[in-house]
Amino acid sequence: MKVTPNVFEASLKCPTKCWLRATSELSAGNTYAEWVKAQNDSYRTTETERLISEFASNEVARSPAMENVMAAKWRLASSLAVQAKMDSYVLEAELHAVERLPAEDLGKPAEFIPIRFVFTNKIGNDDKLLLGFDVFALSASLGREIGTGKIIHGDDSTTLRAKSSVVVGEVRKRIEQIAAMLSTATPPELVLNRHCTECEFRDRCRQKAKETDDLSLLSGMSEKERARYRMVHFFYRSSREASFLMEMLDGFSGILVSDFFTGYDSMPCPQQKCLVHLVRDLDEDLVHNPFNEQFKYFAQDFGTLLRPIIETVDRFGLKKRHLAKHKRDVGRFLKSIEVLKPDSELVEKYHNRFLKYWPKMFTFLDYDGVPWNNNNAEHAIKRFAKYRRNTDGCYTERSLKEYLILASVLETCDFNKVNVLKFLLSKEATLEGLFRMAGRKTKGSRPADTENETL
Repeated sequence: MKVTPNVFEASLKCPTKCWLRATSELSAGNTYAEWVKAQNDSYRTTETERLISEFASNEVARSPAMENVMAAKWRLASSLAVQAKMDSYVLEAELHAVERLPAEDLGKPAEFIPIRFVFTNKIGNDDKLLLGFDVFALSASLGREIGTGKIIHGDDSTTLRAKSSVVVGEVRKRIEQIAAMLSTATPPELVLNRHCTECEFRDRCRQKAKETDDLSLLSGMSEKERARYRMVHFFYRSSREASFLMEMLDGFSGILVSDFFTGYDSMPCPQQKCLVHLVRDLDEDLVHNPFNEQFKYFAQDFGTLLRPIIETVDRFGLKKRHLAKHKRDVGRFLKSIEVLKPDSELVEKYHNRFLKYWPKMFTFLDYDGVPWNNNNAEHAIKRFAKYRRNTDGCYTERSLKEYLILASVLETCDFNKVNVLKFLLSKEATLEGLFRMAGRKTKGSRPADTENETL
C-alpha cells in the first residue's frame, strides 16, 4: 500500500476520508475544497519561480532524479519525487522544493532542507505535520537524518524554519496508524465532524449516516458525548397521563432533555426543551402565515439569536465555557419578548409559550455536554414508529410489550455497532455485557442482580 501526502493530509481530518482517498473512491467534489487546492497550487507555482530567480541557473534543478541526489551539485530543486519502501507500506511524495546546503568541511555530507508552500497567512498544526511528512519521506529515501524543514507562506512569503525532531515522531506514529487501518478490508467507523462541510466526500458520508441513523448526525456531539446516549429503553403505558414520571425519575439529578409535552412541566429537575421542535413549529407557522409581519420578525429575531449559538456548538462542542458568552444575547432577547405587544393570536401563542418555557430553553448554556435538542430520542424511536405504522391494530398489549423489549435490545445494539445476533447468542443479559462487546469501558464487571439492570 502507498501512503502519500494526500492520504496523510486526509487522515488529519477524518479516518473515513483517509480510507476513501487511499482506495481511490470517486468523490462528488466540494467547491471550497477545490478553491483551496487551486489557491495552494497557484501559490506553489508563484513561490517556486520566485525562489528559482534567487539562484543562478546552474544551481537549480527542476524535477531531478532521486538516484542522483547524493552526488548533486544543485542548490535548489523543485518537484523532487521521493519514494521509500518501509516494512508494511511505501512512502511516496513530491516535495515542493528542496534546498541543498554544501558541507562546510570536506568529507561531510551536504544538508538537505525540504520546503513546503502554504498560501495562508497563518500556519496551522496540520501544515507543520505535512512538512514533517516531507521530512520523514526524504529522510527514509536518503537513508539519513534530515534535521530541518521550511514552510514559506502568506502574502509576504514568510519563512518558518522548523526542527524535524519536533514533529517527525508524531508523523511516524500517524503513518503507522494509517498503514494499520488500510491493511484491513473493513473501512473505519463513519463519524461526521466539523470538517465535513469542506470535504469532497460530504454528500456520500452524510447519506451513509442517514441510512444508519448514526448519532454523529447530531451537531456538535463528541465521540464521548455520543457514547453517553447509546442506550435505548422502550416501555409501555396505557395512556398519556404523566403521573408515572415523578416515580420513575425520583432521585434523578441530571438534565432532562425533552420536547414540549406538558407532562414534563412539573418535574423538579433542570430541563432542556428541544429547540429543534420549536424551530420546526415556527417554520410551519411561517409557511401558513406568510403575511403576518410581526410573526415574521419574531421568528427572524429568534433565528438571529440561535444561529451563532449553534455555530459555537459546531466549533467547540457542548462546552459551557464557550457557550456562556451567548447568555447576554439570550437575556436581551427575553426582555424584547416581555415588552412585545402581540397583534394576532399566533404571536400571542408564541409570546406565552416563550415566557412559559424560557427558563428551560437555554439550560444547555450552563452545563457541559447537554444537547440543545432531543434528536437522539427522535432517531431511536424511528424503529417503533415504523412498526406502529405497519402493524397498527394487529397487536395486543402483551405482544406490544414483548416487541418493546426486543426493540430496546435492537436499538441499543445498533447504536453501539454490536451485531444483534452475536449479542443474543452470547447469552449476555446486561448493559455492561453489551458495552464490553462494543469495546466500551464499564464501571465494574459484576453480573446484573436487579431487574432494572437487565435488558
